[in-house]
Amino acid sequence: TAMGRVVCVEEGEPDYRIPKWRDDMYILGDNRTFSGMLDSFRDGSQCSVLVAYHGCKLMGYLSGYDKEERGDETRELLSSLGAIPAITTAMGRHLGAPRVLAMGCYAIQAFSDGHEKHTRMVVEAGGAEVVATVLQAWGARSAEVAEFCIAGVATLSADDLGAKRLGAAGAVEGVWRTMA
Repeated sequence: TAMGRVVCVEEGEPDYRIPKWRDDMYILGDNRTFSGMLDSFRDGSQCSVLVAYHGCKLMGYLSGYDKEERGDETRELLSSLGAIPAITTAMGRHLGAPRVLAMGCYAIQAFSDGHEKHTRMVVEAGGAEVVATVLQAWGARSAEVAEFCIAGVATLSADDLGAKRLGAAGAVEGVWRTMA
């Protein structure tokens, strides 16, 4: 809706495919700005699994969008709008939804991939602990979750603090469980 509230999608209604690139992006309504999308992502508790899944997926896509031409411009904008806490909050609210967790780990990995500054931001926001927790809980039960979590572990471990926090949170044990 124009007021920034999330419109719930009931079963049987079309599955909105998000994202549409840059100027065409919106989430289940008229939220046509990055901040509007993130507000919907944070506040969409009534239909939160759909919003959280597509929100995490969208943050991952946007993190890697047009890197060659725009550099870190999109990541900086997402960061200033609170994308990292939005991703980890969505994951924390949906610990029983493996698709949300997989897309959350994908978004964390994409946001930090190959960028020291952004990797440190994700680690400082608790991303390492979130990825390790999800990997331990779901890695052995879902190949999709394991794939994205292990990619997140690999990316975040490039940072010294990230490696320490991943180790302390049990990421190594989580990786072992996925291979058992």
